[in-house]
Amino acid sequence: MTHMKVSSINSKYDERHDVLHVFFGSLANAFSEEEFPGVYIYRNDDTDEVVGMTLMGYKERHRKIAQWLPQYEFNV
Repeated sequence: MTHMKVSSINSKYDERHDVLHVFFGSLANAFSEEEFPGVYIYRNDDTDEVVGMTLMGYKERHRKIAQWLPQYEFNV
Protein backbone atom coordinates (compact mmCIF):
# COMPACT_ATOMS: atom_id res chain seq x y z
CA MET A 1 0.00 0.00 0.00
CA THR A 2 1.42 3.39 -1.02
CA HIS A 3 1.33 6.18 1.55
CA MET A 4 0.34 9.56 0.06
CA LYS A 5 0.18 13.00 1.66
CA VAL A 6 -2.84 15.22 1.13
CA SER A 7 -2.08 18.90 1.66
CA SER A 8 -3.21 22.30 0.44
CA ILE A 9 -0.88 21.82 -2.55
CA ASN A 10 -2.91 18.96 -4.03
CA SER A 11 -6.34 19.68 -2.59
CA LYS A 12 -9.07 22.28 -2.46
CA TYR A 13 -11.48 22.59 0.45
CA ASP A 14 -14.96 24.03 -0.15
CA GLU A 15 -15.81 25.36 3.31
CA ARG A 16 -19.33 26.38 2.36
CA HIS A 17 -20.26 22.81 1.41
CA ASP A 18 -17.71 20.97 3.62
CA VAL A 19 -16.23 19.11 0.66
CA LEU A 20 -12.56 18.30 0.13
CA HIS A 21 -11.35 17.71 -3.44
CA VAL A 22 -7.96 15.98 -3.79
CA PHE A 23 -5.91 15.73 -6.98
CA PHE A 24 -2.99 13.36 -7.60
CA GLY A 25 -3.13 13.52 -11.38
CA SER A 26 -5.34 14.40 -14.30
CA LEU A 27 -9.02 13.56 -13.94
CA ALA A 28 -9.29 13.34 -17.74
CA ASN A 29 -10.12 9.74 -18.66
CA ALA A 30 -11.00 8.91 -15.06
CA PHE A 31 -14.03 7.29 -13.46
CA SER A 32 -15.25 7.53 -9.88
CA GLU A 33 -16.81 5.13 -7.43
CA GLU A 34 -18.27 5.78 -4.00
CA GLU A 35 -16.01 3.52 -1.93
CA PHE A 36 -17.36 4.68 1.44
CA PRO A 37 -20.40 6.85 2.23
CA GLY A 38 -19.63 10.26 0.72
CA VAL A 39 -16.11 9.25 -0.38
CA TYR A 40 -15.65 9.20 -4.16
CA ILE A 41 -12.36 7.83 -5.50
CA TYR A 42 -11.29 8.76 -9.05
CA ARG A 43 -9.21 6.22 -10.97
CA ASN A 44 -7.51 6.38 -14.34
CA ASP A 45 -9.50 4.35 -16.90
CA ASP A 46 -6.39 2.70 -18.34
CA THR A 47 -4.19 2.07 -15.29
CA ASP A 48 -6.73 1.99 -12.42
CA GLU A 49 -4.34 4.35 -10.55
CA VAL A 50 -5.98 6.69 -8.02
CA VAL A 51 -5.86 10.20 -9.51
CA GLY A 52 -8.16 12.01 -7.09
CA MET A 53 -10.99 11.90 -4.59
CA THR A 54 -13.93 13.90 -3.35
CA LEU A 55 -14.74 13.72 0.36
CA MET A 56 -18.21 14.95 1.32
CA GLY A 57 -18.69 16.22 4.88
CA TYR A 58 -14.92 16.28 5.42
CA LYS A 59 -14.63 18.38 8.59
CA GLU A 60 -17.62 16.65 10.12
CA ARG A 61 -16.19 13.16 9.43
CA HIS A 62 -12.42 13.63 9.03
CA ARG A 63 -11.57 11.08 11.74
CA LYS A 64 -13.75 8.40 10.15
CA ILE A 65 -12.36 9.22 6.69
CA ALA A 66 -8.81 8.84 8.06
CA GLN A 67 -9.78 5.37 9.34
CA TRP A 68 -11.29 4.39 5.99
CA LEU A 69 -8.28 5.66 4.04
CA PRO A 70 -5.22 5.01 6.26
CA GLN A 71 -2.88 5.13 3.26
CA TYR A 72 -3.49 8.91 2.98
CA GLU A 73 -2.11 11.49 5.38
CA PHE A 74 -4.55 14.42 5.53
CA ASN A 75 -2.77 17.70 6.37
CA VAL A 76 -5.35 20.21 5.16
